[in-house]
Amino acid sequence: TFEIAFALGQVITPATFNRLIDKLGEVEFRTEVMEQILRSQTQAYYGPQNSGHFGLSLGSYAHFTSPIRRYSDLIVHRSLVGAYGLNPQAEATALTKDDAERMKLIGEVISAAERRAMEAARETVDRYVAAFLAMRVGEIVATRITGVTNFGFFATVEGLGGDGLVPISTLGTEYFR
Repeated sequence: TFEIAFALGQVITPATFNRLIDKLGEVEFRTEVMEQILRSQTQAYYGPQNSGHFGLSLGSYAHFTSPIRRYSDLIVHRSLVGAYGLNPQAEATALTKDDAERMKLIGEVISAAERRAMEAARETVDRYVAAFLAMRVGEIVATRITGVTNFGFFATVEGLGGDGLVPISTLGTEYFR
């Protein structure tokens, strides 16, 4: 036990998670707890309202990577250039009034595209791991159980990544609760 008390209805803040992580230290199941902390977070999304950044505990937040690679960054750059009048020739690239009015839709489209990209990356890892392990059928490998359902469990191959379902029907005649 980590002796961390949570009150019913308690507002969870980044400090709450930081205390939990500090108490974890280097325990054997640190990876599993860290994974559950990440899974408990709301997925980030793009939208016209400033929601801040939960993990950084910031009320105002904008993240920049490369405007060439990420449409969302380009939108932020254009908005800032237009709002602050930073470029006299910015009119050609600044957000139009229609763009500003469509920000909610733009945010939804960008968020959906990001989720599709994340899913594609996961599927790619799963395919490569499956191809790698296809040559090792019957070999025992270290795995970590990441989820349990009434029809089986999900496992991740240690050191390789990639998730897979082990159907309960493949486990034999034992009784499982």
